Amino acid sequence: MTEDNKIVNSIKYIFGILVVIATLYIISNIIAAVEIMVGIITLSVGVLSIMWTLIARYSLSPKSKLRVFTNNFLACSIAVIAFSLIRLLERFINLPWLILVEFFFVFATFFFFLLASYYMYSIGREFGFEREAKNIKDILRSKKFTKKIKR
Repeated sequence: MTEDNKIVNSIKYIFGILVVIATLYIISNIIAAVEIMVGIITLSVGVLSIMWTLIARYSLSPKSKLRVFTNNFLACSIAVIAFSLIRLLERFINLPWLILVEFFFVFATFFFFLLASYYMYSIGREFGFEREAKNIKDILRSKKFTKKIKR
């Protein structure tokens, strides 16, 4: 990378940071409640997460285990965003049963994390990472042992 490109990229990063700081300052002046501001920022990051997950999902082959894993990640992201949205709405609307909706989305998030954990376990068993690691460790031990004997 040339020196000019490094300088241009540095200026871009500094400008981006300044834009984020200015945006946060403007939002904090418009919206006095910090909880609402943090909620809006959280929702924005969550929507961006969902967009990137969808892009990743459609780049994977339809029947792959990685796509199934990505679907679970997408479901977790949607459940967390729904929870955040309910928390934000609760600031404006005082309905006592909204706490049940919050608990539902927390449960849904943990359920999809549980599924994702199971898929990670099944991928590990399918590709045999544990057995291969044990075999490699045994080979390394035997090589160390033979080196000590030769001395």
